[in-house]
Amino acid sequence: MSDATPSQLLQQSRLAKDQGARFLSAGLGVGAIGALGALAGAVCPVCVVATPALLGAGLVRAAWGKHLERKARAHPRQRFHQPGAQLSTSHSNSATTSTEPPPRAT
Repeated sequence: MSDATPSQLLQQSRLAKDQGARFLSAGLGVGAIGALGALAGAVCPVCVVATPALLGAGLVRAAWGKHLERKARAHPRQRFHQPGAQLSTSHSNSATTSTEPPPRAT
């Protein structure tokens, strides 16, 4: 994954975030079924195990998607095109990168 392009990383990020949202939805659904079953007097062992597992997997997957998105935005090939990114001084003319104002004519 270290040689993935920024667009590939963003695509993987979107996929991971989508999967995370699906896992969270499934966890909430199973948890609701388990809660309704508990109100009726029955405890569902699958619901007791699956709910936290799905919620945890969803959170981890969503966090991984955010990590991949940050990695894509910080990718070396992407830095040159980002607004506000500074150019390296080793390849640029030092006269154009100076932050001092030009000398005044007298």
